[in-house]
Amino acid sequence: MSNTKHSDAPLAGLERHYVGRFPATLLKRRETVEHTLSLFEPDEALVPNRNILSRTTHLYRATSDTFEPLRQALIRNQKFVHVEVLHEASDLGIPYKILARDRDGREICYDGVLYRVTESVHKGDFGLDQIDELAGCPGRGPSIIDWFGESLREIIPEIETPGYSVTSFYTVKHTDWDTLGLRNEGDANLRLICKDMNVFTVTALIFTEIGRDYAVYLGDWDVVLQMIGHDLCAAMELKHFLDYFGQQRTNVEKVKEATITEISGMLAPVHRLFRKHQQWNSVKNSLRSLISIQSMLIKGDLLIQALSEIVEGRFAYFNGPRQIWLAGEEHDDQEKIQHLRPGFFEARLEEEKITNLSDKPSEPMYTYLVDELRDKMKVLHEETGAALGNEKDLLTAFQTEFSLYAVWLAVIALVISLVVSIVIVVLEKCL
Repeated sequence: MSNTKHSDAPLAGLERHYVGRFPATLLKRRETVEHTLSLFEPDEALVPNRNILSRTTHLYRATSDTFEPLRQALIRNQKFVHVEVLHEASDLGIPYKILARDRDGREICYDGVLYRVTESVHKGDFGLDQIDELAGCPGRGPSIIDWFGESLREIIPEIETPGYSVTSFYTVKHTDWDTLGLRNEGDANLRLICKDMNVFTVTALIFTEIGRDYAVYLGDWDVVLQMIGHDLCAAMELKHFLDYFGQQRTNVEKVKEATITEISGMLAPVHRLFRKHQQWNSVKNSLRSLISIQSMLIKGDLLIQALSEIVEGRFAYFNGPRQIWLAGEEHDDQEKIQHLRPGFFEARLEEEKITNLSDKPSEPMYTYLVDELRDKMKVLHEETGAALGNEKDLLTAFQTEFSLYAVWLAVIALVISLVVSIVIVVLEKCL
């Protein structure tokens, strides 16, 4: 994408979107994080490991029956006047979603993982000089999201308190790139960063920051929403991996705490042999745990490698038709699969002109989570390696000590045997 000139460009169909998720999802992940990690292999000649990261519609499956309890809860909610389950691919490619409309005509769509509220801001044509007037910082989100969450909590007990995460932005239905002064090659999509100067943020007791950035996306409307949806879903997946390796670090800490007791057991006097044997077994269990963690860390390294390829390649995901079906599976043309494509190019709107146009796509919005996971893995590698070395040394010490005990017992047995033999000989002579 390159910048050739600037002019008042006719855009059309400005819409405001709120996309996010609730604290728990209606659709449950169909495989454990540990199983997903087990799929990564060092030899990826046939199937690249990064393909494992693009299985949204494999991990989250839905039928119309999946949404029936939620549909009934929404019908009972007097905030909504219309509720229906649609057999229609969502932004994530899931073949079903539920739609609810409130009394003001606002609609929310939910596919069991992500929700989206879309509001029409301006249906006609407009130019760059009108964006500040028509748009502005979107804000937290409309009340329909809270109302929807009330009904969802009836179905998902894990959602104990109201709350949700939200990403807000604008899209343009039609973009005339030539008139806009841009040449678009390869159906690229553009994130145009605008600033709402009516927003004031207090940054300290006596300081305020004037203006807040918001995004307007230009390009293929469906693909833009799919790319943003998959970025949010990828962030959710990364948090699953962060939680998993966080738990492994907790397990390493437990081993390190047990090491103190194991050392005291090794140093205990010989008459505390039972305690020594007990701590010896503890060392063996610790070693099994650490070796298991270390094997998953190897898989985790392959995960980081695949994620790094996506981040460095500045890729995003969009939906395409599924083409292969297993025998006996129901063919559903609304179920989509995910494909890689270049991410969003980025520019700024300044004084009604497009400036600072990037020469390559921006990194995915979840890049910071990849960095966080990489750092956590590095620390876990170091802690696991150190703990494993300590436990191996302890095991060797225990085995050496028990070997000495075995030698002493053998010597004592030999002495007893010799004494018994001598006594027998003496008794025979006396008799």
